[in-house]
Amino acid sequence: MRRAIEIVAAAGDEGIHAAEVARHFQTQNPRYTLSWTNILLSRAKYGGRVTRTRLRELPPGVTDRRLRAYRWFVTPAGVEYLNPEPPPAITPLGEPPNTRRVLELLAEAGGEGTRGPDIARHFTVNPPVMPSLGDLGPGSQSLQRRLAWTNQILDRLALHGYVYKGGTEPSPYYHRVPAYRWFITGGGVQYLADGLAEGRRRVRREREAAEAARLAEHRKRLDDLLTQAYVENDPEKTPACERERVIRKLRGEGCTLQDIGDVFGITRERVRQILVGLRTHPCRCPDCTDRRWFEAGDGQVTGD
Repeated sequence: MRRAIEIVAAAGDEGIHAAEVARHFQTQNPRYTLSWTNILLSRAKYGGRVTRTRLRELPPGVTDRRLRAYRWFVTPAGVEYLNPEPPPAITPLGEPPNTRRVLELLAEAGGEGTRGPDIARHFTVNPPVMPSLGDLGPGSQSLQRRLAWTNQILDRLALHGYVYKGGTEPSPYYHRVPAYRWFITGGGVQYLADGLAEGRRRVRREREAAEAARLAEHRKRLDDLLTQAYVENDPEKTPACERERVIRKLRGEGCTLQDIGDVFGITRERVRQILVGLRTHPCRCPDCTDRRWFEAGDGQVTGD
């Protein structure tokens, strides 16, 4: 295919017929050569590396209309295929793929990012024994294993939001097979600065300790409020209206129904009923009695 695309590219803007491309190849059967050339050009067209005219044309010097053929032209993608970019500089690390090194390589790339195969080629793995890749050499098997290992790490980091992948672009390896370009996020930079998993565990332990201290301080404050309410309110003498006021205050501070009920010697269900306004009998304190009498008399005081 590469040779066929080179012939089409050499023709320039004028293009070239498939029959003329086939003449560059030497075989004993010209028809077989032309058929195979058409197959190669069709595959290159499917990959976007060449294009053809809409209608068939006669080659120069040919009058037989049965020999009409397409005129082929090279595309920018075909020019890029013939002149690929040089592979980036790779520094072997002498270790298998791991999370720290992958993040460090992405952090060094910065906003430009880097492709997955470029990351995989930094690492070293032992030659694997992979029957499914028996047709490949040991070096290719090792590269396949490194790439699969690296992709697993990148997918796991992307799941946590530490990296993300952009669009695909032709890779200088694997016959220009498209590969994703990966980028590190702000969370990934922070994750790397924290020391990865160990650093995150340390930060989580510190956060949990601070939360436990806050909850202990809150619980101590609630215990002080409950103790004060228990001392200041006698269940036998405290009026119902005052008890309701204290209950609503304690509940607003975050005390549980059971803790409030223990202060007044009632059940938590009764505390819940008081909070929703359910009363079994009116309050008998002087203030509430006078208020009910005043409301019942419509504010008019009569004599004896």
